[in-house]
Amino acid sequence: MESHLASQATDIQGILTGCANQDRICQREFYKKFYGFAMSICTRYTNVYDEALELANDGFLKIFRALAKFKTEQGEVENQLMAWIKKIMINTCIDFIRSKKSKIVFSPIPESPYAENPVSEDYIIEKISINDILVLINKLSPSYKTIFNLFVIDGYTHEEIASMLQISVGTSKSNLFKARQHLQSQLKRNELSMYEK
Repeated sequence: MESHLASQATDIQGILTGCANQDRICQREFYKKFYGFAMSICTRYTNVYDEALELANDGFLKIFRALAKFKTEQGEVENQLMAWIKKIMINTCIDFIRSKKSKIVFSPIPESPYAENPVSEDYIIEKISINDILVLINKLSPSYKTIFNLFVIDGYTHEEIASMLQISVGTSKSNLFKARQHLQSQLKRNELSMYEK
C-alpha cells in the first residue's frame, strides 16, 4: 500500500488526490515540492527567517485544509495550483502584518503630483539583478516593503491593497511612491559607490 502511495506521489495530480485524502506521504511530497516557492513569497514580507517559516507553515496548513475544494480549469494544473498557493501565502502574510498593525504604521503621506507616475521600475530592473532588487526591497520599512510587494511584484491594485490592509487608497499610493523614491535613491548610491571604486 505504501509503495503504491509513494509512486502515486510522483505526479502532481496523484499528490493532490493523496493530499485531499489526508495521505501523509502525499502531504510530505507536496510540502517538499512547494516549500521553496512558499518561502520565496513569505521572505518578501518579513526579514525574519523564523517568521517567514512560521508563515509558510501556516499557509500550508490552510492549503491542506482547503485542498479538497481546489478545482482546476483546463490547462496547466501546476500553474493554477501555484497561483492558488501564492494567493494563500500572500493572504497569510497580510493577516500577520495586520496583526502587527500597532508596530507597522502606514503613514498617510501627502500625495505628490507625481505619485501616479514616478520613474518606472523598469529603470531599477534594467540596472541590477533580481537578487539585488530583493536585497534593496528588504531594506525598505515594513510598510513601504509590504505595499511595494503587493503592487509591483504581486500585481494588486491600490483599491485591493487598501481593502487588504484596511488603509485608504491614498495611503497605499503615497507609501508606494515613497518606496520607489527610496529604491531609486539607494540605487543611485550604489551606482556612485561602484563608480568610485
